[in-house]
Amino acid sequence: MLKYCTMLVIIPLLFSCDYESKKEVAHSNCIGNKPCNYSGGYTISLENELITPEEKFVIKFNAPENSKIQQAKLEGVNMYMGSIPLFFEYKNGIWQSNAMVGACAEPIMHWRLTLDFINAQQIDKVNQEPRTLLYYFTSKY
Repeated sequence: MLKYCTMLVIIPLLFSCDYESKKEVAHSNCIGNKPCNYSGGYTISLENELITPEEKFVIKFNAPENSKIQQAKLEGVNMYMGSIPLFFEYKNGIWQSNAMVGACAEPIMHWRLTLDFINAQQIDKVNQEPRTLLYYFTSKY
């Protein structure tokens, strides 16, 4: 009886999925704090490679003109620091966002940028899934 009840709980969990699991995610194998190139002509970079906690810095997203950012956020990797939303603006042909990360007990903090975007020319397509890029960097104090 216990096996039967366990299976009733586990099987639906195996087949359930949410929005996050359907996303196409491109992970970066780039060197931290350096510009990172992704397939399709996309690049994520930091205006200044030296990031200090509690000081403003700029993140740049270079993409074809028809790209539209849906959401972007920063999250701590080696320590939970919450989720920091980013708001990008299109300036001089590049998406840019001002950002700031918090200080914590560790002198070197690792961060992950998650950026979701779509091709604006295909906005009318029903159920268009966004593409997600991940970019990693560190801050030091």
